[in-house]
Amino acid sequence: MKEYEYEINGTSYRVVIKEVLGEYAEVEVNGIPYEVHIKSAASASPTPVESRPPAPQPAPQAPAPRPSPQGAAQDGVISAPMPGVVIKLLVARGDRVNSGDPVMIVEAMKMENEIKTAQGGKVEEIFVDKGDSVNTGDRLLRIAVG
Repeated sequence: MKEYEYEINGTSYRVVIKEVLGEYAEVEVNGIPYEVHIKSAASASPTPVESRPPAPQPAPQAPAPRPSPQGAAQDGVISAPMPGVVIKLLVARGDRVNSGDPVMIVEAMKMENEIKTAQGGKVEEIFVDKGDSVNTGDRLLRIAVG
């Protein structure tokens, strides 16, 4: 197992390479597990990279909340806890849900992950459709409390 710390555009990432089996590697990025397909092996001797000035940085923003298995909820919005593909919507606009109810299934790393509500209420808006690709933090749906 190897562990690395990376910084990309001002964001820090902790990467743990757990196991490499042929063309696939099991890695963990900031505590989220991924199965990675390795398209080509790295050369045995590293190639030096020319140093260049850093890319312009975007204006600082408040850090995104760390995703939870239920999806991050802020102002009733449930966000994607991981990158993946929406494979099934379990609710429709206007449906009532209770805290902890599954609302959709996102496939990530060949695994189906239930996205659950962190609060009860009425499904006010759905931002994605079946088949949509989502990234960590993307808005999935909004629940009106009450």
